[in-house]
Amino acid sequence: MVYIYKLVDNTNNNIYIGSTKDFIKRISHHKIIKDCSSTIILNNNNYNFIILEECDENIRYEREQYYIDNMDNVINKRDAVHNRKKYYQKNKEKYNELAREYKKNNKEKIKINNKKRLDWKNSWCGDYRYVGNLLRISCDIFS
Repeated sequence: MVYIYKLVDNTNNNIYIGSTKDFIKRISHHKIIKDCSSTIILNNNNYNFIILEECDENIRYEREQYYIDNMDNVINKRDAVHNRKKYYQKNKEKYNELAREYKKNNKEKIKINNKKRLDWKNSWCGDYRYVGNLLRISCDIFS
């Protein structure tokens, strides 16, 4: 399932229409990419995130485009049906540069998050069968 959503700027009622399977990951991506039209709304820190509908993957871009075409104050820079892979390929160096810059400026933060991830993984011995369980076991019992 895919969700069609809108970001509404509470200061001027500008709207950004998008679609996603994972809200947290998508909002994080919006904040990283600086030339996305959604950045205008997110930089205000005064916005609402509203789910418009839930749909199948195969009609995702049609539904997103429907809202882009039929809502007022939409600020999307490009159509939903624009081939996203081509867009990425065209701007690949820009994305890679942003990623390198982020890693360079946030080394300590990345190091801390990687340690937390490793600690969490070690708490269940890396066995994916235990991820959903509340049971925590000691890795020492397997020694």
